[in-house]
Amino acid sequence: MLSATAVSYLGLLSTVMATALGFLWLDQGLTPLQLLGIAMIFISVLLGQKITTARTVRKNVSKVRKFV
Repeated sequence: MLSATAVSYLGLLSTVMATALGFLWLDQGLTPLQLLGIAMIFISVLLGQKITTARTVRKNVSKVRKFV
């Protein structure tokens, strides 16, 4: 199950997908600034997922340690 934080980061990808479909299907062009924006979105999603996963793992490890 994904946390609310993880899902909120995934919501950023909808604009990237819309842009990619416009580029591929409608033969629209992308400016360097738009490509930079796409890269920034991917980086933020990856970092957000990594941070969320690390927090979840730490929380689960602390729970396990309490029972041991």
